[in-house]
Amino acid sequence: MATMDDPSVPFSLMCGCYCGCDAGEEIESRKQADAEGWTEIEADDGHSWNYLGLCPECRSNC
Repeated sequence: MATMDDPSVPFSLMCGCYCGCDAGEEIESRKQADAEGWTEIEADDGHSWNYLGLCPECRSNC
């Protein structure tokens, strides 16, 4: 499983909101995610991502 401090794990992010949001593919780093307002980013062994977070749009609308 990915960990936030493991530089060998590529940063691939997906929104973890249950509303069906698919944001995150355009995010290339934790630094970019933080700068764009993503929150609650945690390591996750998903199908096509290593991290789940809450995107700014879902944070405001869900």
